[in-house]
Amino acid sequence: MEHGTRGLYNKGCRCEPCAQANRTYSAKHKRRQTQAIREMLQPIAQGPTQHGTWSSYTKGCRCSRCAEAQRENRRNRQRTNRLPVAAPVPLAPLLERIASNVGEPVDQLDRYVIARVCGVSERTVTRWYETQEVQARICDDIAIKLGWHPAAIWGADWYIETYDTGEVA
Repeated sequence: MEHGTRGLYNKGCRCEPCAQANRTYSAKHKRRQTQAIREMLQPIAQGPTQHGTWSSYTKGCRCSRCAEAQRENRRNRQRTNRLPVAAPVPLAPLLERIASNVGEPVDQLDRYVIARVCGVSERTVTRWYETQEVQARICDDIAIKLGWHPAAIWGADWYIETYDTGEVA
């Protein structure tokens, strides 16, 4: 390798031509970096796009107003993409259905038996007893394990209104 290159300087050569090559490269690199930062901090051209908008952020402006607009846009997108949480359903109809399947009175049902029949943990059953509610998202699975339709257990309480997209299956 010939002297006077940055590559040789990086390999450990500290002769004057290699050191000069490194200084030259470092100065150019620093100028490029400074220019890039200046361009990023430059306000975008005023016109159809203004500061404090998501559009100006996507075009490269990183001022505090544009950055806040981008964060707000992201929060709004996350909020609208969440699935709606259905209201919980009462526990009593489920206990009655389990009691009829097992053949025991409702007041004598063991939490272990309820958990095994429903396919959930005993801790989940304990939570159901504390709140006297069952989360609607698992009602369908529990009803299927019991051999029933959720509407047969909870009636109209189970129904969750869904958004009609107008598409035909």
